[in-house]
Amino acid sequence: MTKSKQKDGIAKRGDKYTVRVSLPDPSRGVDPETGNYFKKIVRVGSFQTMEEAIKARDRARYEAHNGERFAKTSLTVGEFFNRWIVTHSLKVKASTAGRYRMNVDSYIIPRLGDIPIGKLKPLHIGEFYSYLLREGSKTGKPLSTGSVENIKLVLKTGLKYAVNVEKCIPSNPAQFVQTPKVKTKKFVPWTDEQVIQFLEYVKTHKDYKRLYAFFRLSVHTGARSGELLALTWDDFDPIEGRVIIRKSRQRGSKNESLTGTTKTGQVREVYLHSSLIEILNTHKASHQEFWQSLIGKGYAENNLIFATEFGEPLGDKTPYQILKRVQKRLGLPEQRLHDLRAYAITDLLSEGISPHEVSDRVGAKAETLMKHYASMKPERRILIAKQSGDRLDLKLQK
Repeated sequence: MTKSKQKDGIAKRGDKYTVRVSLPDPSRGVDPETGNYFKKIVRVGSFQTMEEAIKARDRARYEAHNGERFAKTSLTVGEFFNRWIVTHSLKVKASTAGRYRMNVDSYIIPRLGDIPIGKLKPLHIGEFYSYLLREGSKTGKPLSTGSVENIKLVLKTGLKYAVNVEKCIPSNPAQFVQTPKVKTKKFVPWTDEQVIQFLEYVKTHKDYKRLYAFFRLSVHTGARSGELLALTWDDFDPIEGRVIIRKSRQRGSKNESLTGTTKTGQVREVYLHSSLIEILNTHKASHQEFWQSLIGKGYAENNLIFATEFGEPLGDKTPYQILKRVQKRLGLPEQRLHDLRAYAITDLLSEGISPHEVSDRVGAKAETLMKHYASMKPERRILIAKQSGDRLDLKLQK
């Protein structure tokens, strides 16, 4: 039997009509002249009537034109995520990139990596999340909902890139797959007495006292730990009584470089109480100039306010470890370094300082502060009850 010739993507073969269209093929790369993917002739299907074939051809062409349809690719989920993570790592902090890479290598690739990305379905992803929540840890125990949320974020972000940038899949199969809501612990800041107890212990401990100024500055200014670790003596103005926060150290090792800006990208002036100015001056004399004179030429000239005994950059693991050891030693409720910032913010808000003013001091949006840090101290509740009661009494007596 002689085969009929194809005309405008449709050919009759026997008693059926077959459709072939030209679809973008991400696996072949991009045409440098047009900036579009090279195309591949793909069979769409066979149909009983010419009308059905025309509709199928036109629909496929329309979807291809609108970036909704592509030629099937042999690219697997694992191959895609190994390429994507390299590109994505250039856009985020080194610590964030490290966490993304860990989630890709430890969870996504082992369970989903062999599936062709074009065949990845919501069902695969739902089963993946169920596995993580059931036995996803290295020991075979369930992963926390918080950990699964982090993995979800990486998976959704990578697949979004596959849709919008690489265009190797028409839609994000992870977009609408749900998991149980994260159960977050309600933040309870230390009381004033607990903060005092912690600071006094650090101040008098022979191994910890060189970071007393760090912790005092943290609870006084609400600055992020990375911002404090990035401070140099050029940022401190004892005459004006302020520090200028203009950069932040990336979390992790002591050798990580400084980021160019703060988290918000803005420089801010933070004014200090006279007691803090005295503490910083004492810190410089006792814990830096002393060691510098002792070590001599071997002392690193980094001009950092918080550094090792040899002047090297201080990684945030050091203050974190001190915090953990002291709170365990004193039996204090568990806190993170970030919770010292939270204590400062909560204290400022509870004292009636406006969210706008607190925002200016700590470098965060006012709405974020009200959502995450606004709380009421018991003594404020008592004061408000007394003040409102006094006003009502006066009004009702008239």
